[in-house]
Amino acid sequence: MRILQSISLLLVLVLGACGESAATSTPVPDKATQQIIPTQGISTVSTISPGVKLPNQPEQPLSGPGGSSYKYGGSVSNSYGEGASKYYIFEPTNPTPATAPVIALLHGYTDINPQSYKYWIDHLVRRGNIVIFPVYQANILDMNGSKFTDTSLTALKAALAQLQQNGNVKPELDKFMLVGYSAGGIIATNLAGRAASAGLPEPRALFDITPGGCNNCGAMAIGGFPLEMEALPAIPASMKMLVLVGDRDIIVGDKPSKVIWQNTSQISSENRDFIKVISDSHGAPPLIADHGMTNRRTQDALNYYGIWKLTDALQSCALYNKECDSALGNTPAQRFMGKWSDGTAVTELVVTKNP
Repeated sequence: MRILQSISLLLVLVLGACGESAATSTPVPDKATQQIIPTQGISTVSTISPGVKLPNQPEQPLSGPGGSSYKYGGSVSNSYGEGASKYYIFEPTNPTPATAPVIALLHGYTDINPQSYKYWIDHLVRRGNIVIFPVYQANILDMNGSKFTDTSLTALKAALAQLQQNGNVKPELDKFMLVGYSAGGIIATNLAGRAASAGLPEPRALFDITPGGCNNCGAMAIGGFPLEMEALPAIPASMKMLVLVGDRDIIVGDKPSKVIWQNTSQISSENRDFIKVISDSHGAPPLIADHGMTNRRTQDALNYYGIWKLTDALQSCALYNKECDSALGNTPAQRFMGKWSDGTAVTELVVTKNP
């Protein structure tokens, strides 16, 4: 039976792109546990009449959060360790700075190869950040979710120590941000709560992107994967936080996000927002806010004006008190998602304090 289960999982991974699958119904327990399985995402069938030319998606903005005006010409990456302890470090080059802020990027379940996020990572690094990518799984069949936060913590501490060695860009430990997608969103939240007691730098910002998993995934589910409810009150009240969901996410949905939101009320209303990305089929290809919008191999306006913009602006606001109107506060700049090539505005983000 175990062999058949492994074969089934491998077939899903070959056909898919190592995202997550199945809906979730996460309550608000003393210890919330989510489980995740891989899948490609949601397919979209076009019913466009032949010969009809639809407007194109917005291109990446030239400047501002999410934009292509980069301070550095390139990036360099190195990997260290093995198995679940492996991690990657990405550093800006051309020119190489002496120091840089640090972003810890926690990936989705089975996305152990940072190539799934290569465009986003390159964007973050060329803006002037060190990006640490903990692998946290021994391999794509590693289902022991009870260890994922621990292995991420070990890798992060090792990476920060490695960055202190000669030849590396030195980390600015007072400028530390946690970003997590899917399973990584749960891990990033756990790490934010553990940081003070575990020897991590105090996170200045936390961005949870479609965090959570599946409670009913059967044989392919990871086991013992907890949101550490007891650690949530220790998340710094001064931190800035965004929680983001997609309106077509049938893999995770919004219930785990709401659990996180409801249990981090120590962060003031001014310093956190709950955001929903709305799908828009006005042009071609359509913008579909499903669970795979973060780690698609090609980028679209949901990345440039959604995930990338919000990451950049949240960091800038938390570290430098700049670009806050693009990060927080339900402002036009925060909600704006660009315009289709015919001038029609893409459906705005929905921002709320009471999801």
